[in-house]
Amino acid sequence: TVAIIIFSRMKQQLKFHRLMITLFLFDNLFITLSFVILSFPHVSDDYKYGDIYCHMLPIINPLQYIALTGSIYCTMAISIERYLVVCHPFLTLSRRWSSKLYILPIIAFSILYNIPRFFELKVEKVAGGNVRTETPSLKNQHASGPMYSIEYTRLRVDFYYESIYRGWINLFLTAIIPFAVLITLNVLIWRTLKTLLSTRNRQSVVGTFGSPGSLMAQSSYPPN
Repeated sequence: TVAIIIFSRMKQQLKFHRLMITLFLFDNLFITLSFVILSFPHVSDDYKYGDIYCHMLPIINPLQYIALTGSIYCTMAISIERYLVVCHPFLTLSRRWSSKLYILPIIAFSILYNIPRFFELKVEKVAGGNVRTETPSLKNQHASGPMYSIEYTRLRVDFYYESIYRGWINLFLTAIIPFAVLITLNVLIWRTLKTLLSTRNRQSVVGTFGSPGSLMAQSSYPPN
């Protein structure tokens, strides 16, 4: 959150800064939703076994996956942007494009890819006597009124949906492909930086023994 505030107040925002802001927004959303559906139920039994939690879970759970997918692909987009700046600087200078070219497709893909998750859980009304917990206070509280439970839908228990979408597709799109891209691009960035630094050091040594206007002055680039 602090990083979002700092980057948002910068007068000259680069694509890198906007991508970082988007990444932090996805991360903040993921952490907040994790508190709501994973942490808070362990703090309060009234909340865990209450009807409000039942109605929230089928909506918050897909939103959490959307935030996670967006965070993964924002990280990948930042690596792509850094790769282009370091390894192909003339391309980035000659062809300027907006950060929206990264951000909008990530948001759209994160939402579209996780739409099926909105149809995995459903809320069922159960009889007033079928309480979901052994807590005595809650049993007395809900004995006279309607109660709800969370159930899997037919889509969620379908074999092909479970094995193909939640299994193989999810493995490739959120794990194997992002990791492969991150490893490949960062290795290329590291090799390019290593070559540039070694070349600059050799040129600096040569220029040290020359005249003020020699190779030393011609090959000294600003640190930026």
